[in-house]
Amino acid sequence: MKIKLATILLLFLFGIALGVVIDRTVFANKVQDVDSDAHSVRLGGYSLINPLLECEVGSEKLTQRYTSFKYKIQDEVDKLKKSGDVEEMAVYFRDLNNGFSIGINQDMGFTPASLLKLPVMMAYFKQSESDPSILKKSYKYTDYEDRNVGEHVKPRQSMERGQSYTVEDLIYRMIVFSDNNAMALLVENLPLPIQDKVYTDLDISIPGVRGVDDYMSVSDYAAFFRILYNASYLSKDNSQKALGILTKVDFAQGIRAGVPSNIPVANKFGEREEGNNQQVHDFGIIYYNDHPYLLGVMSRGKDFDKQAASIKDISRMIYSQIQKQVKL
Repeated sequence: MKIKLATILLLFLFGIALGVVIDRTVFANKVQDVDSDAHSVRLGGYSLINPLLECEVGSEKLTQRYTSFKYKIQDEVDKLKKSGDVEEMAVYFRDLNNGFSIGINQDMGFTPASLLKLPVMMAYFKQSESDPSILKKSYKYTDYEDRNVGEHVKPRQSMERGQSYTVEDLIYRMIVFSDNNAMALLVENLPLPIQDKVYTDLDISIPGVRGVDDYMSVSDYAAFFRILYNASYLSKDNSQKALGILTKVDFAQGIRAGVPSNIPVANKFGEREEGNNQQVHDFGIIYYNDHPYLLGVMSRGKDFDKQAASIKDISRMIYSQIQKQVKL
Protein backbone atom coordinates (compact mmCIF):
# COMPACT_ATOMS: atom_id res chain seq x y z
CA MET A 1 0.00 0.00 0.00
CA LYS A 2 2.85 2.40 0.88
CA ILE A 3 4.49 1.66 -2.49
CA LYS A 4 1.27 2.39 -4.33
CA LEU A 5 0.77 5.66 -2.43
CA ALA A 6 4.34 6.68 -3.12
CA THR A 7 3.90 5.88 -6.81
CA ILE A 8 0.68 7.87 -7.02
CA LEU A 9 2.30 10.82 -5.23
CA LEU A 10 5.29 10.75 -7.57
CA LEU A 11 3.02 10.66 -10.61
CA PHE A 12 0.98 13.54 -9.21
CA LEU A 13 4.06 15.67 -8.58
CA PHE A 14 5.43 14.77 -12.01
CA GLY A 15 2.14 15.92 -13.58
CA ILE A 16 2.32 19.25 -11.76
CA ALA A 17 5.93 19.79 -12.81
CA LEU A 18 5.14 18.88 -16.41
CA GLY A 19 2.21 21.29 -16.39
CA VAL A 20 4.41 24.12 -15.12
CA VAL A 21 7.02 23.45 -17.81
CA ILE A 22 4.40 23.35 -20.57
CA ASP A 23 2.71 26.50 -19.27
CA ARG A 24 5.97 28.42 -19.14
CA THR A 25 6.99 27.23 -22.59
CA VAL A 26 3.67 28.21 -24.15
CA PHE A 27 3.60 31.55 -22.37
CA ALA A 28 7.18 32.36 -23.39
CA ASN A 29 6.27 31.87 -27.05
CA LYS A 30 3.29 34.25 -26.94
CA VAL A 31 3.50 37.71 -28.46
CA GLN A 32 5.65 40.32 -26.78
CA ASP A 33 4.34 43.50 -25.12
CA VAL A 34 1.93 41.47 -22.98
CA ASP A 35 1.19 42.99 -19.56
CA SER A 36 0.26 39.78 -17.70
CA ASP A 37 -1.94 36.71 -17.83
CA ALA A 38 -4.67 38.52 -15.94
CA HIS A 39 -7.74 39.72 -17.79
CA SER A 40 -10.55 42.00 -16.80
CA VAL A 41 -14.14 41.20 -15.96
CA ARG A 42 -16.27 44.18 -16.89
CA LEU A 43 -19.80 45.37 -16.25
CA GLY A 44 -20.90 46.42 -19.74
CA GLY A 45 -24.22 48.12 -20.47
CA TYR A 46 -22.71 51.47 -21.53
CA SER A 47 -21.83 52.62 -25.03
CA LEU A 48 -18.55 54.47 -24.32
CA ILE A 49 -17.23 52.97 -21.08
CA ASN A 50 -16.58 49.45 -19.85
CA PRO A 51 -16.41 49.58 -16.04
CA LEU A 52 -13.88 47.29 -14.42
CA LEU A 53 -15.42 44.91 -11.87
CA GLU A 54 -12.62 42.55 -10.97
CA CYS A 55 -9.48 40.90 -12.24
CA GLU A 56 -9.41 37.26 -13.21
CA VAL A 57 -6.70 34.87 -14.37
CA GLY A 58 -7.29 32.79 -17.43
CA SER A 59 -5.66 31.68 -20.65
CA GLU A 60 -8.58 32.16 -23.01
CA LYS A 61 -7.91 35.88 -23.39
CA LEU A 62 -4.48 35.13 -24.85
CA THR A 63 -6.22 34.11 -28.06
CA GLN A 64 -7.46 37.72 -28.33
CA ARG A 65 -3.96 39.18 -28.30
CA TYR A 66 -2.71 41.06 -31.31
CA THR A 67 0.55 40.09 -32.94
CA SER A 68 2.88 42.94 -32.05
CA PHE A 69 3.17 45.64 -34.72
CA LYS A 70 5.55 47.82 -32.73
CA TYR A 71 8.20 47.68 -35.45
CA LYS A 72 5.67 49.02 -37.99
CA ILE A 73 4.90 52.00 -35.76
CA GLN A 74 8.61 52.62 -35.25
CA ASP A 75 9.22 52.46 -39.02
CA GLU A 76 6.42 54.97 -39.61
CA VAL A 77 7.78 57.35 -36.96
CA ASP A 78 11.28 57.08 -38.45
CA LYS A 79 9.91 57.79 -41.92
CA LEU A 80 8.05 60.90 -40.71
CA LYS A 81 11.15 62.18 -38.95
CA LYS A 82 13.33 61.54 -41.99
CA SER A 83 10.92 63.47 -44.22
CA GLY A 84 11.03 66.44 -41.84
CA ASP A 85 7.29 66.36 -41.15
CA VAL A 86 8.08 65.92 -37.45
CA GLU A 87 11.22 66.37 -35.40
CA GLU A 88 10.17 64.14 -32.51
CA MET A 89 7.18 61.86 -32.02
CA ALA A 90 5.92 59.59 -29.26
CA VAL A 91 3.15 57.01 -29.67
CA TYR A 92 1.15 54.99 -27.15
CA PHE A 93 -1.27 52.23 -28.14
CA ARG A 94 -3.39 50.14 -25.77
CA ASP A 95 -6.00 47.50 -26.45
CA LEU A 96 -8.75 48.35 -23.98
CA ASN A 97 -10.11 44.81 -23.89
CA ASN A 98 -7.02 43.13 -22.46
CA GLY A 99 -4.30 45.68 -21.80
CA PHE A 100 -1.94 44.80 -24.67
CA SER A 101 0.16 47.93 -25.18
CA ILE A 102 2.89 49.36 -27.38
CA GLY A 103 4.99 52.42 -26.66
CA ILE A 104 7.34 54.37 -28.91
CA ASN A 105 9.32 57.03 -27.01
CA GLN A 106 6.60 56.68 -24.40
CA ASP A 107 8.63 58.39 -21.66
CA MET A 108 9.65 61.41 -23.75
CA GLY A 109 8.43 64.70 -22.26
CA PHE A 110 6.13 67.17 -24.05
CA THR A 111 4.06 70.21 -23.12
CA PRO A 112 0.42 69.05 -22.90
CA ALA A 113 -1.09 72.48 -23.69
CA SER A 114 -4.83 72.13 -24.44
CA LEU A 115 -4.76 68.50 -23.35
CA LEU A 116 -5.04 69.91 -19.81
CA LYS A 117 -8.65 70.81 -20.51
CA LEU A 118 -9.62 67.18 -20.00
CA PRO A 119 -8.57 67.03 -16.32
CA VAL A 120 -10.41 70.33 -15.73
CA MET A 121 -13.61 68.69 -16.98
CA MET A 122 -12.90 65.66 -14.82
CA ALA A 123 -12.36 67.86 -11.75
CA TYR A 124 -15.76 69.51 -12.23
CA PHE A 125 -17.52 66.20 -12.78
CA LYS A 126 -15.82 64.75 -9.69
CA GLN A 127 -16.99 67.72 -7.63
CA SER A 128 -20.52 67.37 -9.01
CA GLU A 129 -20.76 63.91 -7.45
CA SER A 130 -20.85 65.53 -4.01
CA ASP A 131 -22.38 68.84 -5.15
CA PRO A 132 -24.62 68.36 -8.23
CA SER A 133 -25.53 72.06 -8.28
CA ILE A 134 -22.02 73.01 -9.41
CA LEU A 135 -22.79 72.16 -13.05
CA LYS A 136 -25.77 74.52 -13.07
CA LYS A 137 -23.88 77.51 -11.72
CA SER A 138 -23.62 80.43 -14.11
CA TYR A 139 -20.67 82.76 -14.71
CA LYS A 140 -20.45 85.91 -16.79
CA TYR A 141 -17.72 86.18 -19.40
CA THR A 142 -16.22 89.67 -18.97
CA ASP A 143 -12.56 89.16 -19.88
CA TYR A 144 -11.26 91.52 -22.57
CA GLU A 145 -8.29 89.28 -23.32
CA ASP A 146 -9.01 86.72 -26.03
CA ARG A 147 -6.93 83.68 -25.17
CA ASN A 148 -7.67 82.02 -28.51
CA VAL A 149 -5.87 84.60 -30.66
CA GLY A 150 -2.61 82.68 -30.91
CA GLU A 151 -4.17 79.27 -31.56
CA HIS A 152 -3.85 77.54 -34.91
CA VAL A 153 -7.25 75.90 -34.40
CA LYS A 154 -9.69 78.55 -33.18
CA PRO A 155 -13.13 77.81 -31.68
CA ARG A 156 -15.86 77.51 -34.31
CA GLN A 157 -18.23 79.18 -31.85
CA SER A 158 -16.91 82.12 -29.83
CA MET A 159 -18.14 83.26 -26.45
CA GLU A 160 -19.81 86.67 -26.25
CA ARG A 161 -18.46 89.19 -23.76
CA GLY A 162 -21.07 90.11 -21.15
CA GLN A 163 -22.96 86.84 -21.67
CA SER A 164 -23.48 84.35 -18.81
CA TYR A 165 -22.78 80.66 -19.29
CA THR A 166 -23.49 77.63 -17.12
CA VAL A 167 -20.64 75.39 -16.07
CA GLU A 168 -22.05 72.63 -18.28
CA ASP A 169 -21.99 74.94 -21.30
CA LEU A 170 -18.46 76.12 -20.50
CA ILE A 171 -17.24 72.52 -20.20
CA TYR A 172 -18.79 71.71 -23.57
CA ARG A 173 -17.13 74.74 -25.22
CA MET A 174 -13.79 74.06 -23.55
CA ILE A 175 -13.69 70.46 -24.77
CA VAL A 176 -15.57 70.45 -28.08
CA PHE A 177 -14.21 73.77 -29.40
CA SER A 178 -11.03 73.78 -27.27
CA ASP A 179 -12.00 77.28 -26.13
CA ASN A 180 -9.29 78.78 -23.93
CA ASN A 181 -11.64 81.53 -22.71
CA ALA A 182 -14.10 78.93 -21.43
CA MET A 183 -11.27 77.08 -19.71
CA ALA A 184 -10.02 80.27 -18.01
CA LEU A 185 -13.48 80.99 -16.62
CA LEU A 186 -13.82 77.44 -15.33
CA VAL A 187 -10.36 77.42 -13.75
CA GLU A 188 -11.00 80.75 -12.04
CA ASN A 189 -14.11 79.39 -10.33
CA LEU A 190 -12.88 76.03 -9.08
CA PRO A 191 -10.61 75.88 -6.00
CA LEU A 192 -7.09 74.76 -6.85
CA PRO A 193 -7.10 71.83 -4.38
CA ILE A 194 -10.05 70.32 -6.30
CA GLN A 195 -8.27 70.79 -9.63
CA ASP A 196 -5.00 69.41 -8.30
CA LYS A 197 -6.63 66.32 -6.83
CA VAL A 198 -7.13 64.84 -10.31
CA TYR A 199 -3.36 64.96 -10.83
CA THR A 200 -2.35 63.80 -7.36
CA ASP A 201 -4.81 60.89 -7.52
CA LEU A 202 -3.13 59.75 -10.74
CA ASP A 203 0.39 60.61 -9.57
CA ILE A 204 0.90 63.10 -12.42
CA SER A 205 2.80 66.41 -12.13
CA ILE A 206 0.51 69.32 -11.26
CA PRO A 207 0.52 72.23 -13.76
CA GLY A 208 2.32 75.21 -12.24
CA VAL A 209 4.41 73.05 -9.91
CA ARG A 210 6.67 71.58 -12.57
CA GLY A 211 10.00 73.20 -13.34
CA VAL A 212 10.00 72.71 -17.13
CA ASP A 213 7.43 72.87 -19.92
CA ASP A 214 8.04 69.43 -21.38
CA TYR A 215 7.03 67.34 -18.42
CA MET A 216 4.27 64.99 -19.59
CA SER A 217 4.64 61.81 -21.63
CA VAL A 218 2.18 59.90 -23.79
CA SER A 219 1.97 57.15 -21.18
CA ASP A 220 1.27 59.74 -18.45
CA TYR A 221 -1.57 61.39 -20.32
CA ALA A 222 -3.08 58.10 -21.48
CA ALA A 223 -4.04 57.51 -17.82
CA PHE A 224 -6.84 60.09 -18.10
CA PHE A 225 -8.51 58.19 -20.93
CA ARG A 226 -7.99 54.82 -19.27
CA ILE A 227 -9.73 55.83 -16.05
CA LEU A 228 -12.61 57.32 -18.01
CA TYR A 229 -13.06 54.11 -19.99
CA ASN A 230 -12.75 51.97 -16.87
CA ALA A 231 -15.02 54.34 -14.87
CA SER A 232 -12.51 53.93 -12.06
CA TYR A 233 -12.34 57.60 -11.00
CA LEU A 234 -15.63 59.26 -11.92
CA SER A 235 -18.99 57.59 -11.54
CA LYS A 236 -20.14 55.41 -14.43
CA ASP A 237 -22.65 58.07 -15.55
CA ASN A 238 -20.08 60.87 -15.41
CA SER A 239 -17.45 58.79 -17.19
CA GLN A 240 -19.98 58.08 -19.95
CA LYS A 241 -20.91 61.76 -20.06
CA ALA A 242 -17.28 62.91 -20.30
CA LEU A 243 -16.50 60.52 -23.15
CA GLY A 244 -19.73 61.55 -24.87
CA ILE A 245 -18.51 65.15 -24.94
CA LEU A 246 -15.13 64.00 -26.26
CA THR A 247 -16.85 62.26 -29.20
CA LYS A 248 -18.04 65.71 -30.33
CA VAL A 249 -14.60 67.37 -30.40
CA ASP A 250 -14.37 69.74 -33.37
CA PHE A 251 -11.03 68.54 -34.75
CA ALA A 252 -11.26 66.45 -37.91
CA GLN A 253 -7.51 66.13 -38.39
CA GLY A 254 -5.18 63.82 -36.50
CA ILE A 255 -6.52 60.58 -35.07
CA ARG A 256 -10.05 60.99 -36.43
CA ALA A 257 -8.78 61.46 -39.98
CA GLY A 258 -7.02 58.10 -39.82
CA VAL A 259 -10.14 56.00 -39.27
CA PRO A 260 -13.41 55.67 -41.22
CA SER A 261 -15.96 58.38 -40.40
CA ASN A 262 -18.48 55.83 -39.13
CA ILE A 263 -16.15 54.71 -36.32
CA PRO A 264 -16.82 56.70 -33.11
CA VAL A 265 -13.78 58.44 -31.64
CA ALA A 266 -13.56 60.18 -28.25
CA ASN A 267 -10.51 62.41 -28.43
CA LYS A 268 -8.76 65.56 -27.28
CA PHE A 269 -6.04 67.41 -29.16
CA GLY A 270 -3.55 69.99 -27.99
CA GLU A 271 -1.21 72.50 -29.61
CA ARG A 272 1.64 74.61 -28.32
CA GLU A 273 3.61 77.17 -30.34
CA GLU A 274 6.71 78.89 -29.07
CA GLY A 275 8.72 80.73 -31.66
CA ASN A 276 9.54 78.33 -34.47
CA ASN A 277 8.75 75.29 -32.36
CA GLN A 278 5.34 73.68 -32.66
CA GLN A 279 3.89 70.85 -30.62
CA VAL A 280 0.78 69.02 -31.80
CA HIS A 281 -0.80 66.17 -29.82
CA ASP A 282 -3.90 64.01 -30.09
CA PHE A 283 -5.29 61.31 -27.81
CA GLY A 284 -8.41 59.27 -28.24
CA ILE A 285 -10.37 56.07 -27.84
CA ILE A 286 -11.29 54.49 -31.16
CA TYR A 287 -14.47 52.40 -30.79
CA TYR A 288 -13.80 49.85 -33.50
CA ASN A 289 -16.69 47.38 -33.17
CA ASP A 290 -15.96 45.15 -30.15
CA HIS A 291 -12.25 46.04 -30.20
CA PRO A 292 -11.87 49.55 -28.72
CA TYR A 293 -8.34 50.85 -28.40
CA LEU A 294 -6.58 53.89 -27.01
CA LEU A 295 -4.14 55.85 -29.12
CA GLY A 296 -2.01 58.80 -28.08
CA VAL A 297 0.46 60.71 -30.27
CA MET A 298 2.61 63.66 -29.23
CA SER A 299 4.88 65.50 -31.65
CA ARG A 300 7.32 68.35 -32.11
CA GLY A 301 8.04 70.08 -35.39
CA LYS A 302 7.84 73.30 -37.39
CA ASP A 303 4.51 72.93 -39.21
CA PHE A 304 1.13 72.31 -37.55
CA ASP A 305 -0.51 70.88 -40.66
CA LYS A 306 2.35 68.47 -41.35
CA GLN A 307 2.32 67.30 -37.75
CA ALA A 308 -1.46 66.81 -37.76
CA ALA A 309 -1.13 64.87 -41.03
CA SER A 310 1.61 62.75 -39.44
CA ILE A 311 -0.70 61.88 -36.54
CA LYS A 312 -3.32 60.91 -39.12
CA ASP A 313 -0.78 58.61 -40.82
CA ILE A 314 0.02 56.89 -37.51
CA SER A 315 -3.69 56.52 -36.75
CA ARG A 316 -4.47 55.10 -40.19
CA MET A 317 -1.59 52.61 -40.04
CA ILE A 318 -2.63 51.33 -36.60
CA TYR A 319 -6.28 51.08 -37.62
CA SER A 320 -5.29 48.98 -40.65
CA GLN A 321 -3.27 46.65 -38.40
CA ILE A 322 -6.20 46.18 -36.03
CA GLN A 323 -8.61 45.66 -38.91
CA LYS A 324 -6.41 42.96 -40.48
CA GLN A 325 -5.88 41.07 -37.24
CA VAL A 326 -9.52 41.20 -36.17
CA LYS A 327 -10.53 39.64 -39.48
CA LEU A 328 -8.05 36.77 -39.10
